[in-house]
Amino acid sequence: MRLGRGIVLGRAGIEIVGGASPRIGLVGEVHLRKPPLIFAARISVGTKGLSLELSVTNCWNRAFGAPWLAVCNLLGSIDFAPPTGITGLAFGGEIRLGYKSTGHQIIAKGYIGLSIINPFENYYYVRFSRITIGSLLKAFKIRWRLPRPLAQSGFPNGYLNSFSLTGKELPQVHVSIPVGYRMKGTLNILGLQGHADITIGLPKGIDIKVGLPPIRVGRILAMYASPRNRRRGPYLRAKVQVLPRFIVHIEAAGYLQVLGISLETRLKITNTQYEFFIRGKILHLFQASLHITARYGSIRRAHFRVRGEFKLDLFNGIKRFVKNLFRNIANVAKRAFDGARRLVKKFLGLWRRARQAVSRAWRKVKRLARRIFGVQVMEYCSGRSCKKAAIQGNEKLTNELFFKCDRVVFCVRYRKCL
Repeated sequence: MRLGRGIVLGRAGIEIVGGASPRIGLVGEVHLRKPPLIFAARISVGTKGLSLELSVTNCWNRAFGAPWLAVCNLLGSIDFAPPTGITGLAFGGEIRLGYKSTGHQIIAKGYIGLSIINPFENYYYVRFSRITIGSLLKAFKIRWRLPRPLAQSGFPNGYLNSFSLTGKELPQVHVSIPVGYRMKGTLNILGLQGHADITIGLPKGIDIKVGLPPIRVGRILAMYASPRNRRRGPYLRAKVQVLPRFIVHIEAAGYLQVLGISLETRLKITNTQYEFFIRGKILHLFQASLHITARYGSIRRAHFRVRGEFKLDLFNGIKRFVKNLFRNIANVAKRAFDGARRLVKKFLGLWRRARQAVSRAWRKVKRLARRIFGVQVMEYCSGRSCKKAAIQGNEKLTNELFFKCDRVVFCVRYRKCL
C-alpha cells in the first residue's frame, strides 16, 4: 500500500507467540525510497509486560548532509511491567565513517541490552572493521605520507567483543551473539603486535589464545618465547572443555632479558601431564632453576618429580674477567708490536732499494768517467770521511777532486787509465 510519494506500507499484521513466554502483538513495516530505509515496529503484550520495538534497516548515506557519514541498522526497544515500570532497555546501530568511493570506510557496530528483572538476559556486542591511522586518513581522502610503522598502528584485522549468558539473536540487524564471552583482535603499536583470541562459553568450555611479538632492543632488552625460539614472542594457550568430555590443555612460555638479567618460564598442563619450569640468571654470576614434572592417569597414581638447581659462580666469574682482561691487553700489545715490526720492515726495504739505486748510479759514473775523461774513479766520500781517507789512504792516487754541494763536501779520487 502506497502511503505517499516514496513511502510504501510493507507487511502489517498480528503476531502471536506461544511457549514459556507467550505474547501477542502488532507488527508493521514502512519502506522509504530515498533514502532506501525500512522502518519496522512491533508492540506486544505478554506475561513479562508491554514491549515496544523499533528498527531501521539498510543505510542512510550522507547522513545529516555529511558525505563521509552513513548510519545503518538502528535498533531500539523498551519494556514495561507494572508496578516496576521500565524493566528492560536495548539499543544500538551501525556507523560507517569515510567516503565510500575510497574503499576504506570504517564500519563500527554496537548493540547493548539491559534487563532489570533478569540479569541473565543482559548482552552487548561491539565489532568494527580494520582501523589504523593509515586507513583512517585514506577513508577521509587525506594524503599524508606517514612512516610505515605509524601508518599501520591500530587494529589491522578489526576487533570483536561480545557477551551474553544465554545467547541473543537480533534478526532485524543480522547479528548473532553466542553464549559466553568472546574477544578477538590484533593490536599494532609502531610495529609491535599483540594478538588475542578468547572464548569463554560455559558450560561448554574455555578457549584462550594470547600472543606477543618477539622484541629485541640491542643488548638492553629481549623478549621471546624461549632462548631457543627467538622467532616467536611469549604466548598463552588455554583450552578447557567440559562437554561432551572433560579436556584440559594449558600451555604458556616466555623469556625476558633486561641488562644481563634473564628469566625463563614454561608451563604445560594436560589431562595426563603437568610440567612447570622457571630459571633465572644474573650476569653469568648467579643462576637458579626449578623444574617440576608430573605424569598421571589419575590423581591416585600420580608420579611427581622435582629438580632444582642453584649456582653461584662469583669466583669463577672474577677469574674469567681477569683472564679476559689480560688476554685483551696481550692482544693489544701484540697488535702494536706487529704494527711496529711491519713499519720497520717497510723502512728496511726502502733503505735497501735506495742503496741499490746509489750503487747503480755509481757504476754509471765510473763508466762515463772512463769513457769521456779516460780516468778510473777509485772511490768517493763526503764530509769528514773525506779528510780521514786522505790521511789514512794507502793507495797512491794521481788526483783528488773536492767540491761542495748544499753545505756538504764531496771528494772523488781518480787516476788515469794505463
